[in-house]
Amino acid sequence: MKHTLSVEASTVWMTIGSAARIWVIAGLKEPRPTLQLSPALWVSLACFVRINCGFAQIAWFGLVRNLPPAISAMRVMAIPMIGTLSAPLVTGEWPRWHDFVAMAFVRMAIVAALLPPHGRPAMPTSPTPTPCTCI
Repeated sequence: MKHTLSVEASTVWMTIGSAARIWVIAGLKEPRPTLQLSPALWVSLACFVRINCGFAQIAWFGLVRNLPPAISAMRVMAIPMIGTLSAPLVTGEWPRWHDFVAMAFVRMAIVAALLPPHGRPAMPTSPTPTPCTCI
C-alpha cells in the first residue's frame, strides 16, 4: 500500500493521534489535577505547541530527508545540551559541574561518530552511480 500523504501532513496527523491517545490514557489512569492553571501557562503551552508541533517537527523531517543518517542522529544527541544550557534563562537553574562533564562526553561522542574511520577516506554525502559492467 502506497502512502499518499506528505511527510508534513503525516507528522501532523501522527502528533494529533498520539496526543489524543495520551489524553485518554491520562484521563483514565491519573487523578484529576487540583492546581489552577494561570493564563500565562496556557499562553506558553499554546506557543510551545505552535513552535514545536507546528514548525520544529516539520522542519526536522525536512532536514532528515536531506541529511545523511549519521548526521541526523547526532543532531538529536545535541538537544539535551541545548536544554541544559538554556535552563538558566527559562528556570533559573544553573548547570552543575557534572552536567558540563556529561555534555563534554556527548560532544566527544558526536565528534567520534562523525569522524571518518582511520585509514579510509570519508564517504561522500551523496552516492555516486557505479558504472554498469554488463556485457
